[in-house]
Amino acid sequence: MKKSKFLKKSLAMLLALMLVVAMIPLSAAAATFDFSSIYVDGNKVEVGSTFAVDVPDTATEVKVGTNETLADYGYELRAVKATSTVEETKIEGTVALALKDYAKDNAITLKLYDITSEAKLVETYTMRLNKTSLRTTTNLASVIPGNGVYSAEFDNDKKEVYVVLARDNTTYNDTAITVVAADGASAEQPANAAEGSTFKVTSESGNNVSEYTIVVREYADAITSFSVNGVEGVITDSDKNNIPDTITVTLPKTAVFNSYGDLIEDPEFVVEYAVYGDVDVKDNDVKIGGTAVASGAKFKFDDLGTAGEWKAGDVVVTRLTTASQTYDLVVELEKSDNTAITAARLDNTEAAIDGNKISAVLPVNKDTNTATNLEQVAVYLTVDATAENVVIGGVKATENSAGNWSATVNLTKPVIVTVTAEDNSTQQYELSATIANEVKDASITAMWMTNGTTKVEGVVSGNTITLTVPYMTTSVAGWKVYFTPSNGAKVLNLNGNDIVNGAHTGNDLNLTGTTTNASGISTTVKAVNKADQNVFKQYNVVVKLAAAKNGNTLTDLDFTAQQVTTAGSTNDRLVYRNITKENSFDANVQQATNLNHGVVSMLVPPSLMVDETNSGRSFLNVVTNFETANGGVAFAVASGDANNGYTLVNLAATTNDIDTVNLTGTCLNETAADVNAHKVYNQIVVLPEEIARKVVTNSNKLEKADVQYGTFYDVDITEKTAETEALLKSFKVGNTTLTIDGNVIKGELPYSATVETASKNGATFAEFTMSKYARALANKNINSYPYYSKGEINGVASAMSAANNGFVFVRGDDNKVKVYICDGNTTAEMTSFNVYAENRLTSKDKFSQTDYTFELTYAEPCADADITSFKLGNYTGSINGRNITVTVPYGTDVKGMVANFTTSVGAVVELTAYGSGSTLVSGETSVNYTNPVSLYVTSENKMTQVKYTVTVEEGISFSDVKPGDWFYDNVMDAAQNGYVSGMGDGTFNPTGATTRAQFAAMIANAMGYDEDPNVESMFPDVADNYWGKAAINYCVQNGILTGYEDGTFQPEKAITRQEAAAILNNAFELAEKYGISTEKFPDNGAIAGWAADHVYAAKAAGLMKGDAGTGNFRPTSTITRAEAASIMMNAKNAGLIK
Repeated sequence: MKKSKFLKKSLAMLLALMLVVAMIPLSAAAATFDFSSIYVDGNKVEVGSTFAVDVPDTATEVKVGTNETLADYGYELRAVKATSTVEETKIEGTVALALKDYAKDNAITLKLYDITSEAKLVETYTMRLNKTSLRTTTNLASVIPGNGVYSAEFDNDKKEVYVVLARDNTTYNDTAITVVAADGASAEQPANAAEGSTFKVTSESGNNVSEYTIVVREYADAITSFSVNGVEGVITDSDKNNIPDTITVTLPKTAVFNSYGDLIEDPEFVVEYAVYGDVDVKDNDVKIGGTAVASGAKFKFDDLGTAGEWKAGDVVVTRLTTASQTYDLVVELEKSDNTAITAARLDNTEAAIDGNKISAVLPVNKDTNTATNLEQVAVYLTVDATAENVVIGGVKATENSAGNWSATVNLTKPVIVTVTAEDNSTQQYELSATIANEVKDASITAMWMTNGTTKVEGVVSGNTITLTVPYMTTSVAGWKVYFTPSNGAKVLNLNGNDIVNGAHTGNDLNLTGTTTNASGISTTVKAVNKADQNVFKQYNVVVKLAAAKNGNTLTDLDFTAQQVTTAGSTNDRLVYRNITKENSFDANVQQATNLNHGVVSMLVPPSLMVDETNSGRSFLNVVTNFETANGGVAFAVASGDANNGYTLVNLAATTNDIDTVNLTGTCLNETAADVNAHKVYNQIVVLPEEIARKVVTNSNKLEKADVQYGTFYDVDITEKTAETEALLKSFKVGNTTLTIDGNVIKGELPYSATVETASKNGATFAEFTMSKYARALANKNINSYPYYSKGEINGVASAMSAANNGFVFVRGDDNKVKVYICDGNTTAEMTSFNVYAENRLTSKDKFSQTDYTFELTYAEPCADADITSFKLGNYTGSINGRNITVTVPYGTDVKGMVANFTTSVGAVVELTAYGSGSTLVSGETSVNYTNPVSLYVTSENKMTQVKYTVTVEEGISFSDVKPGDWFYDNVMDAAQNGYVSGMGDGTFNPTGATTRAQFAAMIANAMGYDEDPNVESMFPDVADNYWGKAAINYCVQNGILTGYEDGTFQPEKAITRQEAAAILNNAFELAEKYGISTEKFPDNGAIAGWAADHVYAAKAAGLMKGDAGTGNFRPTSTITRAEAASIMMNAKNAGLIK
C-alpha cells in the first residue's frame, strides 16, 4: 500500500473515533442525572410522581422553575396544558403557568424528557395545588451575624445564605447566625455558620418547606496591619497553606540604641495594629506572648538588643466573641550589609586600600637583604564586626577578634578577597603585593604621643627626638605613639617590629620606665627604607618631664547635687546625664589665712538635701569641674592629721557618661559620712607639682614635712534659704496650652484629649512649669499624688505610678470636662491641683501653698483632616491642595529627614491608609523622601481621611553655580560623580581657594576610596574629628601627598597650581602614561624646578592648561574650587577615573 493512501485511511479512522468519543458525555450525563426538586412561586419543592404545594386561594397562576439548566444534562421539563392532550410548554428558567390553562381538578401535569436524541418521556409528575388563605412563601426577611461572623447576606431565589467568617484556629462549629423568616413563615436556626450547613424554612401554610445552604464567601484574617515602633510588619504564609500565619517586623539597628548611643538590651516599643472590619477589640482580645496589648501601647521585647531577634511569643487575636487566630511574631534587627575592608596589613606592612583594590609594597628582608617570600604572606584584614566570613585567595580566614581576620596566602599573583556581610551580601576585592625595588633615604620627620586629650609633640633634632611631658606624668607606657616617616620608609622599634600609628604605645617602644626626674627615659627606634633595609637612620627617643609648677591654691569648684538611685548605686553616666541648671552650682572658694584653712562653701537648696519621700536615698554633692592656680594638684583628704601626715586621693570630676559602674567624681560633704556605699570627703588639699609627685609615687602619702607646702580647704555645706513662691506658671495638655486665671486652670481641650470614662487607658501626663523647687500634688494631700511635668523624674521619663501620677480628662454633660487622678492602675476624682513651695521642707507647719481647680470644656470632634504646615529641616513646604512640595538645596540627603508639621485639631497622620499604625509624629519620625511619599490624614472624628502627597525637589544646582558660567558643566558633573561636594549651605564657592584637605578629598573620592571615620590622624595638626582626616591619610599612605618637614600637614593651606600638578602626577602616574610635554608655557621660568616635570606631565595628559589669552600656567597662584572640579572631569574624560 502506498504511504499516502495509508495516511488517508488512518486519518479517517481517527476522525470517526473522535466523533464517537464526543458523543459519550451526553448520554452518560443523562444516565446519571438526578431530578429531585423544582421551584414553585420561589419555594423549593421536592418532586415525586405525585406531590403537593400550597398556593394562595386567590392565585390565578403559579411560577414554576428549575434550580439547574436541565438541557446541560440532556433533559427538558414540560407542563401539559389542561385544555389539550398534546400541547406542552417547556419550562426554561421560570415560567408562569395560568391555572385556567394548565390546572385541572387543582392539579398540573409535568413531564420530564430525555432529549439526547429524539425526545423520550422519562417521567410524568402530578403537582397537586392546595389552595389556602395562609401565606405560602418560604423566604427570609433577614440574617443577623453572630459569633465569628462578620457579615451575612441571603438569596431567597437560590435559597442560600452568604457569610464572611473570622478565620479561626480550629473549627467553625461555634459560629452563629440568626435567621428571621418572612411572610409568617417559620425558620429553624442553623447549628452554626460553617460552610455547607443547612436549615429549613416552612411556609405559614405549613406544606411548603425550603432548605437553605450556608456558603462561606471569605475567611477573613484577623490582622490587616501590624507595626512595631512605626515600622510596618510583613504578614506571610510560612506554612504554605494559604493562611497568613507569620508577622515579621524588621527594625533598623538604631532602634535599640538610645540618644547617647547606648545599647538597650530589652527595648520597649509602641505596637500598633488594625483588625479586619474595624471590629471592637477589647483589652484582652489581642495578646502578644500571652500578654494583652492594646494598639498604641508599649510592649517590652526582651533581649532584642543583644540577640538581634525576638521570637518569644505569638500574637493571638480573639474577635467576634469566639474566633481566635494565631500568628507567629518575629521582630528582628536589620542585618548589616557592610562589606568594607577598613584596614589591611601584609606581614608587618600596612596596605593601601583603593576602592576594591588592596595593595602593598613589601620590604626586602632586613637581615638577609632578600625579598619577602610572596608565597607565604600573612594577611591581616579589618572589616565590620558583623561580617560573617572572609575568604582570602580561596583560604578561609580566621577571625581573631571581632572584625579582625587573618590568613597566610600565596601572593605571587593577585588573589580575590571575598567578604560576606551579616545579610549574606558579598563584596570582592583584589589583593596584590609587590617587592620594593627603589633605594632612597629613610628618616623620621615627626613624632608625637597622646594620652586621652593630652598630646605631646616631639622635637626632631638630628638623630634625637625629644618629647617633654607634663611634670605629673609617671609613665608613658600606655600612651599611643605616632610617627611620620619619609616616603618609602617605615619605623621599627628596638625589636625590629613595625610601629603602626595609633595601634602601638610607649610600651611597644620600651618606654616603660618611671619618669622620675628631668633626665627622663629613652629608647631607640629606626627609620628603615622599605626597598633596602640596609638604608636606615637610628633615632634616640627621649621622654623628659616639664619643669614643675608651684601653684598650690584652688580657684574654682563646680558640683551637682543629686539623689542616689533607687538601687543605691550611682555612676558617672547617671550623674552626668541628670545634670540640670537646677542641680548645678558653683562653690565659693575662700582662700586660707595664716591661722585657718581655706573653705569650699557649698550652698545647696533644701530640695537637694532632704529625702522628702523617706526613700532612704540620700543626696550626693559630686564634683563636676575644678581649677587650680599655676598647675597646682588637688587631692581629697582621706585620713590623717598635720602631726602624722595624710593619706590622699586624687580630686576628680565627673565630666562624661562613659563609666556605667563607678562614680569617678569626688563626693563632698562637711561630715565625710559615706552615702549609700559612696565614699565622701570633707577636706581638699592643693599641692605644688613637686610635692604632689612625691605623694603619687609614695602610695598617696603626704609626709608630715611636706604638709607645710599645701593649702587645705574645709568643705562647708550650707542650706540655702528655701524658696517661698508656689505658683503654677504654665500648663499644657498635648499641644493645647491652657490658661491659668488666678487659681483656675481654664481652656478647651480637643475631643481627642478626652475620654468617655475614667480609666487607666485614658491617662496621660501633662507638661507644666512651676516656681523653682516647687512640688505638685493633688487633693491637698502633701503625702501622696505627686505630679511631674511630662512624667519625667529628674529628667528621665518614668512610668505612671503612685509616685508619678497622671491625668484623665473625662467628658461630661454640656461639654464640660472632669479631671481624675491616675496612679497607673486606679483613678480618683481630682478636687484640686496643689503647688507647694520649697519651704514645705523647712517650715512644716507654715509654708507657701497655692491650690488650683480646673474649669475645662471639650470641643466637638473636628471633622477636618488637613495638614496646615509642613517643614523638612529648615525648608518650608508649599501646600497646594493635597500636594506638598519641599525644595531643598542641591546635594541634600533626603533619605532620613524628619518633618515638623501641624494639622487640623486632633487629626492623625499615617504613612498608610486606614489605621495601619504607621503614625507619623511631628519632629520625631524619619522618612525616606527620595520618592514621593503618601501621607494619610484622619480627622479627629474618624469620619474623614484624605491623602497628601509630599514631593521633595532638589535644587538643580548650587546657588552660586549658574548656567553660563564657564565651569558650570564641570562643577555639576563632578558633583554628580561624587568627586566634589558643596559647602553645606547649598553653595559651592567656585572662586574660593582649594585647600590641601579639599584637594585630598577630591582625589580620594575620585579614586573610590572607602572612608573610615575611625582612623587616627597621621599628623599633629589634623584632629581626629577633622572632616578630611580619612582622605588625607589615604593620599599620604598612597604616596599622593606628603606632609611638611616639621611633621605637619597644614590642611587649611591653599594649594597652588604647581602643587596640584604634582599631586595629579603622583595619583595617576601621568608621566609614565603620557610622558613629559615639550611644549612650554610662556611663564615657564616661574615654575619651580621640583614641579616642572609634574606640570608638563599634567599638560601632556590634558588635565591642566594655560590661561585663555595669555597661555600662562600661573604656577604659584592658588587653584580655585571651580578649576579643581574641572581637573577632576578632565581626568574622568581621559579615562583615569570612573
